[in-house]
Amino acid sequence: MSSSSYEEWERIFEGRSVENTARAISRFGEIAGERTEIAAKTIKGDPKIAILDEAERWGADLIVVGTHGYTSMQRLWLGSVSRAVVSHAKCSVEIARRRKAQGSDGKAMRILLAVDGSVFCDAAVEEIANHPWPPRSEAHVISVIRLPFTPTPETQGLPDGYYTQSACRWMRSRIHITGAA
Repeated sequence: MSSSSYEEWERIFEGRSVENTARAISRFGEIAGERTEIAAKTIKGDPKIAILDEAERWGADLIVVGTHGYTSMQRLWLGSVSRAVVSHAKCSVEIARRRKAQGSDGKAMRILLAVDGSVFCDAAVEEIANHPWPPRSEAHVISVIRLPFTPTPETQGLPDGYYTQSACRWMRSRIHITGAA
Protein backbone atom coordinates (compact mmCIF):
# COMPACT_ATOMS: atom_id res chain seq x y z
CA MET A 1 0.00 0.00 0.00
CA SER A 2 1.37 3.39 -0.92
CA SER A 3 1.82 6.02 1.78
CA SER A 4 -0.87 8.24 0.20
CA SER A 5 -3.36 5.36 0.26
CA TYR A 6 -2.49 4.64 3.89
CA GLU A 7 -2.97 8.30 4.81
CA GLU A 8 -6.37 8.29 3.06
CA TRP A 9 -7.47 5.19 5.00
CA GLU A 10 -6.28 6.81 8.21
CA ARG A 11 -8.35 9.95 7.49
CA ILE A 12 -11.43 7.82 6.74
CA PHE A 13 -11.05 5.83 9.96
CA GLU A 14 -10.43 8.96 12.03
CA GLY A 15 -13.54 10.55 10.52
CA ARG A 16 -15.62 7.49 11.39
CA SER A 17 -14.18 7.54 14.90
CA VAL A 18 -15.22 11.17 15.39
CA GLU A 19 -18.71 10.41 14.05
CA ASN A 20 -19.08 7.34 16.30
CA THR A 21 -17.89 9.27 19.35
CA ALA A 22 -20.17 12.24 18.65
CA ARG A 23 -23.18 9.94 18.19
CA ALA A 24 -22.37 8.06 21.43
CA ILE A 25 -21.90 11.30 23.41
CA SER A 26 -25.17 12.67 22.07
CA ARG A 27 -27.09 9.51 22.99
CA PHE A 28 -25.39 9.31 26.40
CA GLY A 29 -26.31 12.95 27.07
CA GLU A 30 -29.95 12.29 26.13
CA ILE A 31 -30.16 9.45 28.64
CA ALA A 32 -27.91 10.59 31.49
CA GLY A 33 -28.49 14.32 31.21
CA GLU A 34 -26.05 16.45 33.16
CA ARG A 35 -25.51 14.06 36.06
CA THR A 36 -22.41 12.55 34.44
CA GLU A 37 -19.40 14.34 32.97
CA ILE A 38 -18.56 13.11 29.46
CA ALA A 39 -15.18 13.26 27.71
CA ALA A 40 -13.98 11.54 24.55
CA LYS A 41 -10.84 10.77 22.61
CA THR A 42 -9.68 8.68 19.68
CA ILE A 43 -6.86 6.21 20.25
CA LYS A 44 -4.90 4.47 17.51
CA GLY A 45 -3.85 0.85 17.93
CA ASP A 46 -5.16 -2.61 18.64
CA PRO A 47 -8.54 -2.12 20.39
CA LYS A 48 -7.88 -5.00 22.80
CA ILE A 49 -4.71 -3.35 24.09
CA ALA A 50 -5.82 0.27 23.75
CA ILE A 51 -8.99 -0.22 25.81
CA LEU A 52 -7.12 -1.98 28.61
CA ASP A 53 -4.29 0.57 28.61
CA GLU A 54 -6.70 3.52 28.67
CA ALA A 55 -8.76 1.97 31.47
CA GLU A 56 -5.64 1.55 33.58
CA ARG A 57 -4.22 4.99 32.70
CA TRP A 58 -7.52 6.73 33.46
CA GLY A 59 -8.29 4.61 36.54
CA ALA A 60 -11.59 3.20 35.27
CA ASP A 61 -13.89 1.43 37.73
CA LEU A 62 -16.01 -0.08 34.96
CA ILE A 63 -15.44 -0.81 31.28
CA VAL A 64 -18.49 -1.28 29.07
CA VAL A 65 -18.02 -2.77 25.62
CA GLY A 66 -20.44 -4.10 23.08
CA THR A 67 -20.20 -7.44 21.36
CA HIS A 68 -20.85 -8.36 17.76
CA GLY A 69 -21.93 -11.85 18.79
CA TYR A 70 -19.41 -13.58 16.54
CA THR A 71 -19.48 -17.34 16.19
CA SER A 72 -16.43 -19.24 17.42
CA MET A 73 -15.08 -19.43 13.86
CA GLN A 74 -15.49 -15.68 13.34
CA ARG A 75 -13.74 -15.01 16.68
CA LEU A 76 -10.88 -17.22 15.50
CA TRP A 77 -10.34 -15.03 12.43
CA LEU A 78 -11.48 -11.64 13.67
CA GLY A 79 -10.61 -11.90 17.35
CA SER A 80 -12.86 -10.81 20.15
CA VAL A 81 -12.20 -7.44 21.75
CA SER A 82 -14.84 -7.94 24.43
CA ARG A 83 -13.46 -11.36 25.40
CA ALA A 84 -9.90 -10.00 25.64
CA VAL A 85 -11.04 -7.03 27.74
CA VAL A 86 -13.05 -9.22 30.12
CA SER A 87 -10.11 -11.60 30.51
CA HIS A 88 -7.44 -8.99 31.23
CA ALA A 89 -9.14 -5.93 32.75
CA LYS A 90 -8.21 -4.90 36.29
CA CYS A 91 -11.70 -3.51 36.91
CA SER A 92 -15.28 -4.60 36.32
CA VAL A 93 -16.37 -5.17 32.73
CA GLU A 94 -19.86 -5.25 31.30
CA ILE A 95 -20.50 -6.68 27.86
CA ALA A 96 -23.60 -5.14 26.35
CA ARG A 97 -25.59 -7.00 23.73
CA ARG A 98 -28.19 -5.54 21.44
CA ARG A 99 -31.61 -6.27 22.90
CA LYS A 100 -34.39 -7.39 20.62
CA ALA A 101 -37.31 -6.45 22.85
CA GLN A 102 -37.69 -5.05 26.33
CA GLY A 103 -35.06 -2.82 27.92
CA SER A 104 -33.72 -1.21 24.76
CA ASP A 105 -36.19 1.68 24.87
CA GLY A 106 -36.71 2.31 28.57
CA LYS A 107 -38.94 -0.70 29.19
CA ALA A 108 -38.48 -2.91 32.22
CA MET A 109 -35.42 -5.13 32.36
CA ARG A 110 -34.90 -8.56 33.88
CA ILE A 111 -31.55 -8.76 35.65
CA LEU A 112 -29.98 -12.03 36.78
CA LEU A 113 -27.57 -11.54 39.68
CA ALA A 114 -25.42 -14.50 40.71
CA VAL A 115 -24.13 -14.34 44.29
CA ASP A 116 -21.59 -16.37 46.25
CA GLY A 117 -21.30 -14.45 49.53
CA SER A 118 -17.88 -12.95 48.74
CA VAL A 119 -16.85 -9.29 48.98
CA PHE A 120 -16.67 -9.35 45.18
CA CYS A 121 -20.29 -10.37 45.10
CA ASP A 122 -21.13 -7.51 47.47
CA ALA A 123 -19.69 -5.13 44.86
CA ALA A 124 -21.96 -6.66 42.19
CA VAL A 125 -25.02 -6.35 44.47
CA GLU A 126 -24.21 -2.67 45.12
CA GLU A 127 -23.68 -2.02 41.41
CA ILE A 128 -27.04 -3.52 40.49
CA ALA A 129 -28.91 -1.94 43.43
CA ASN A 130 -27.56 1.56 42.70
CA HIS A 131 -28.26 1.47 38.96
CA PRO A 132 -31.32 3.49 37.88
CA TRP A 133 -33.23 0.66 36.17
CA PRO A 134 -36.46 1.42 34.28
CA PRO A 135 -39.71 1.09 36.28
CA ARG A 136 -41.02 -2.47 36.82
CA SER A 137 -37.58 -3.99 36.25
CA GLU A 138 -37.01 -7.29 38.04
CA ALA A 139 -33.91 -8.72 39.70
CA HIS A 140 -33.53 -12.48 40.00
CA VAL A 141 -30.85 -13.44 42.53
CA ILE A 142 -29.34 -16.91 42.34
CA SER A 143 -26.68 -18.77 44.28
CA VAL A 144 -25.18 -21.86 42.67
CA ILE A 145 -23.69 -24.70 44.64
CA ARG A 146 -21.33 -27.21 43.17
CA LEU A 147 -20.82 -30.38 45.11
CA PRO A 148 -17.29 -31.80 44.94
CA PHE A 149 -18.54 -35.21 43.85
CA THR A 150 -21.65 -36.99 42.61
CA PRO A 151 -22.87 -39.97 44.66
CA THR A 152 -22.86 -43.21 42.70
CA PRO A 153 -24.33 -46.64 43.54
CA GLU A 154 -20.85 -47.69 44.75
CA THR A 155 -20.74 -44.88 47.34
CA GLN A 156 -24.28 -45.18 48.68
CA GLY A 157 -23.20 -47.77 51.26
CA LEU A 158 -20.74 -45.39 52.93
CA PRO A 159 -21.43 -44.14 56.50
CA ASP A 160 -23.72 -41.09 56.85
CA GLY A 161 -20.92 -38.78 58.07
CA TYR A 162 -18.67 -39.58 55.09
CA TYR A 163 -20.22 -36.99 52.76
CA THR A 164 -20.19 -34.25 55.40
CA GLN A 165 -16.53 -34.89 56.20
CA SER A 166 -15.60 -35.06 52.51
CA ALA A 167 -17.46 -31.84 51.74
CA CYS A 168 -15.77 -30.08 54.68
CA ARG A 169 -12.32 -31.24 53.50
CA TRP A 170 -13.14 -30.11 49.97
CA MET A 171 -14.36 -26.70 51.20
CA ARG A 172 -11.23 -26.21 53.32
CA SER A 173 -9.04 -27.01 50.31
CA ARG A 174 -11.01 -24.55 48.13
CA ILE A 175 -10.76 -21.80 50.75
CA HIS A 176 -7.02 -22.43 51.13
CA ILE A 177 -6.47 -22.35 47.37
CA THR A 178 -8.61 -19.23 46.92
CA GLY A 179 -6.96 -17.47 49.86
CA ALA A 180 -3.48 -18.22 48.55
CA ALA A 181 -4.13 -16.66 45.14
